[in-house]
Amino acid sequence: MQHIIKKILSSESSAGVILLLSAVFAIVAQNVEFLSKYYEAFLHLSFTIGVGSAKLDESMHFLVNDVLMAIFFFAIGLELKREKIEGQLRHFSQILLPSFAALGGVMMPAIIFSIINWGDAVAMKGWAIPTATDIAFAVGVMALLGKKIPASLKIFVLTLAIMDDLCAILIIALFYSSTINVIYLGGAAVCVAIMLAMSRLGVDKKLPFIIVAVVLWVMV
Repeated sequence: MQHIIKKILSSESSAGVILLLSAVFAIVAQNVEFLSKYYEAFLHLSFTIGVGSAKLDESMHFLVNDVLMAIFFFAIGLELKREKIEGQLRHFSQILLPSFAALGGVMMPAIIFSIINWGDAVAMKGWAIPTATDIAFAVGVMALLGKKIPASLKIFVLTLAIMDDLCAILIIALFYSSTINVIYLGGAAVCVAIMLAMSRLGVDKKLPFIIVAVVLWVMV
């Protein structure tokens, strides 16, 4: 049994299967009446980390969206960084195509959505919803296909999805935020500057980067 579980977890396509099955289960659980209340209860199940006033009291929803997704994007970023240093994104010209594709993937869905919903003031507030590419599903589908797709296509899709999500974050910040906390934004900028400085100075210990990264996570 242990051998089977180890084999499943080590298989790249297994991750894609698990992701898609989980998505199907979530859709069913959310839309079937007698399951939806249990699903919502699970999403809002609270947990506490820390002691006294220095504690984090959040829900499972927060854990997935703000912790696990941050780790996921970090892993994707590392893969793209590797490709930029020694792989298929070494030259600026190789980044241009997925970047322009991402811009098209942001603009065209927003335009189509606006054309369909023009005149409906309430619906028009959601014009940005179709602009973002779900990178988790993109990675899941590619994992499902495994080695059947070329590495160049995988890198292209990852770069496109990252650029697309960066555009979506900017849209949220510019059009859907009521206020901007300058102190936290400044703190985030300082954290980024510190990590860049450590990188320039040749710091090769992981712990300083992890500490600053956690502070950066809190700031954003």
